[in-house]
Amino acid sequence: RGTNHRILFDPFCGSGTIAIEGASLQLGLPPGRFHPAPLDGTCFFNPVLWEEMKSKAMSAGSSARQYEPVCVAAGDIDPKALDAAKANAKRAGVDNCIDFVKGSFVSHPLLNQQSKDGKKSNVMDDAAQQSLLVVANPPYGKRLSQSETNNTIYRKLANVLLSSSSSSRRSIDCAVIGKDVRVMREAGIPSLDVAFSTKHGGLSVAAMAGSLPTPNRP
Repeated sequence: RGTNHRILFDPFCGSGTIAIEGASLQLGLPPGRFHPAPLDGTCFFNPVLWEEMKSKAMSAGSSARQYEPVCVAAGDIDPKALDAAKANAKRAGVDNCIDFVKGSFVSHPLLNQQSKDGKKSNVMDDAAQQSLLVVANPPYGKRLSQSETNNTIYRKLANVLLSSSSSSRRSIDCAVIGKDVRVMREAGIPSLDVAFSTKHGGLSVAAMAGSLPTPNRP
């Protein structure tokens, strides 16, 4: 919220964490609303105060939920992962705010506006010309198939993003999570800088963020 981005897209959604959190932020839903209250079970916990704080946080986002359009898209090639993502989104109360599509990001309507018969896709037509924020956690390590490497999947993502930006003439910003900073920088996405480093699944990973060159509009 508070940016010019109209669409958040996670091309490797897995269980749906990024898309669900993005939709929750756009809806003004407070983070951690399903988690146990801090200090619960101790003498410092005040259940009445906690319920008041949650109520205020939910009310503060009510105007956003009424007036701001929510544009979140997510895709994955694994049907089981996509089913899990949809179930998680429903539990989080944002299932009606996310457009889930099964298949490779290469053919997703947001990045490839041409269908197999050469005609433009009707899926998310209004969103196709809006600015795009791609947040991705591509598979790496054991999650990759034998025919894939970190290098190939990052290069494929870079090529698709650059092609989409050029053909649609819209701005695309991206944030990519991975364990090899050098490989991500060499993939071909310009101006990727380390936003932060952390541990994920026991591995040291970094989040790289950057913007694709904005095409000149006619």
